[in-house]
Amino acid sequence: MINRIADPLARHTPTDGGAGPASLSLHLRKSAKAQTTARRLPPTRPQQVLELACTVTGAWYGGVALFSAEEELLEHLLWGLADEARDAVARAPWVTALARRVWRQSRTAQCFDVLLDLRPDETPLVEPPLSFVLGVPLTATGRCRGVLYLARTIGEAPFTARDEKAVLAICDWLEQGRLLEEARLLAPLQVLNQVAQAAAGNPDLSRILAVSLRELDRHTPLSISAIWLKAENTAATLVLAQHSAPPGLDAAKLGFKSGSRVAAAATPFASCLEDGQALYGDLEQPEDITPLLAPLHAGGATAWFAVPLRAGDQLVGVLQCVGTRPGGFVRDQIQLVYLVADLLGPAISNCQLFGRLRSAYEDLSHAQNQLVQAEKMRALGELAGGMAHEFNNSLCGVLGFTELALSDGALASSCRGFLDAARTCALDAAQTVRRVQDFARERRDEMAIQIIDLDELVRQTMELTRPRWENLVHARGTPITVSVQAESGAQVSGCPVELREIVTNLVFNAVDAMPGGGTLTVQTWSTEAEAFLSVRDTGVGITEAVRQRLFEPFFTTKGDRGNGLGLSVVFGIVKRHSGEIKVTSAPNEGAVFTIRLPRASEEPPPATGTEAAQPPGRSVPKRSLRILVVEDEESIRRFLSVCLTRLGHSPVAVGDAEQAKTAFVAELFDLVFTDLGLPGANGEEVARFVAERSTTPVVLLTGWADQLAAEEFLPPGVSRILGKPVTLETIETTLTAVCPV
Repeated sequence: MINRIADPLARHTPTDGGAGPASLSLHLRKSAKAQTTARRLPPTRPQQVLELACTVTGAWYGGVALFSAEEELLEHLLWGLADEARDAVARAPWVTALARRVWRQSRTAQCFDVLLDLRPDETPLVEPPLSFVLGVPLTATGRCRGVLYLARTIGEAPFTARDEKAVLAICDWLEQGRLLEEARLLAPLQVLNQVAQAAAGNPDLSRILAVSLRELDRHTPLSISAIWLKAENTAATLVLAQHSAPPGLDAAKLGFKSGSRVAAAATPFASCLEDGQALYGDLEQPEDITPLLAPLHAGGATAWFAVPLRAGDQLVGVLQCVGTRPGGFVRDQIQLVYLVADLLGPAISNCQLFGRLRSAYEDLSHAQNQLVQAEKMRALGELAGGMAHEFNNSLCGVLGFTELALSDGALASSCRGFLDAARTCALDAAQTVRRVQDFARERRDEMAIQIIDLDELVRQTMELTRPRWENLVHARGTPITVSVQAESGAQVSGCPVELREIVTNLVFNAVDAMPGGGTLTVQTWSTEAEAFLSVRDTGVGITEAVRQRLFEPFFTTKGDRGNGLGLSVVFGIVKRHSGEIKVTSAPNEGAVFTIRLPRASEEPPPATGTEAAQPPGRSVPKRSLRILVVEDEESIRRFLSVCLTRLGHSPVAVGDAEQAKTAFVAELFDLVFTDLGLPGANGEEVARFVAERSTTPVVLLTGWADQLAAEEFLPPGVSRILGKPVTLETIETTLTAVCPV
């Protein structure tokens, strides 16, 4: 049978002799098939005394009547009668008369003949009629507080002196039990004090729950206590936060496993979360065992009790106790569970609120760190971009004049070798500068944005990087175990070249971090809105000081073996893909790089490509071209003039936009080469000036060609963009593409 406590606040009413709520049965609603609440719920101490007295004396039934100081009947407890008879006796006038007669007597047991001494009315109050009644006054703090009486039916012998002596001993025991009352009342206070101290100012929810369950274990033996909390995102799911069980009792057999998640509707106490009322169930009544209660009954449980955990008007969970002792729970235990639940509700709510605040603070702190890092990277990017531009200008002259020297047929072979080496170094330096520019720019789209299968991209990249880590294994003689767990099933929108570069850089760094061998794990997973990629190694780890600088350009811990651009490039790529990168590491504990990317929501627009804006290539011009060269760097201007002359053309070189405009108005030109960055007006203004006055093609010469091409941006009047540094071959190809025959 399940009894529902309709008014939980009523549980704090004064107790009848310390046995629990004075009228707890009045606050319980019985289920449809429930019979008598008094017989089903744990008996109070007076009921236990009545049962003992009736058993010892052989009485048919017994009662305890409690009176006020004004001799008004406060409560009448009965044992041994059916429901209908009990209700009738409880209201009988002769009972009050009997109680008052005994109350006024000395502290002795008295035996009454019902017909002679009490003279009830003609209507029999019980069936069979009573014949003898034995009454004993109950005293408390020196005065009579009530009466205990026992009754026999007609035909039974009167009560004997031995019966009187036994009843007096029982009443003495009941009265002397008050000597233990303070200790009995102190025990719940000690429990509540322990729980309150654990909850006071303590944000550790697990410790609060552990202390509460430990104290309940001490006072509810042979029972399992469990605390179920509402799931964070839905009230339809409950999580078993913690539970406790006595030694030798298998809680898992009864379905208790900490951390397990169940649907609230699948629990027998689902209504606790709906109406906020406690439930008590007697599992010793077979007709009351529902399918949801069958596992508890099969596991040996005899009773269960569930109290909602409340914080104000909010329900945060349920405190459940499952008993295995015969008879279930006693009233004191139920009252104790109520009191603990009253403290636990606000404590749990406070811990959850603190957890949410701490999480919000950590998110805010992380966002702040990200903003600081992003601002630092932006500033470093601008610095790196400007530096790269200057390097491009210098490399343009170095590479150009080197190629001019190499084009001299009379050059000695020994010198040619030296110049070839110098040219190779210049080209390598140009590649390094491009990597710096990759880091510096905000957007990059060298290839069209595509919908990419993240798992397939990871698998392909791992195959491409296989020679690196397999060769290192053979070279070092230390094994590296590689595990690829690409199971996200997610697609992301981005540039496959850049995303492969992310995986490649992280894998190479992980391999370098494991000089003594170890395990490299590459894993993907996803949620509804995001995809995740992690690269984990078991290497030397990263200190906190190093971790703070990992993504700074040119910062490296590899010495001469690194240039410090790998992770800064990774950081820039992730940011351009609207993602986030986190690092978790400690010295000698390996490192985990985790990347979060938004999942693809729709197909990107079709690729147009950078070449689409450029005219198709044509054959080499068969005539000498008159070419205007606009370049503020004297070394580059000189190189371009010599180069174009060597190719059979007639260049006119000027140093700024105003000189270019004057020269263009003064004569006709077949082609204009102009730098983007010029003193005064820039190259775009020169191109517009030319386009407004003629159809002469304009080639824009800049160190930012990759960025402009990536953005598919062709300034008005510009026919082609040429990136610095340039080679003779590049210039010749450009002339072929843009000049008419």
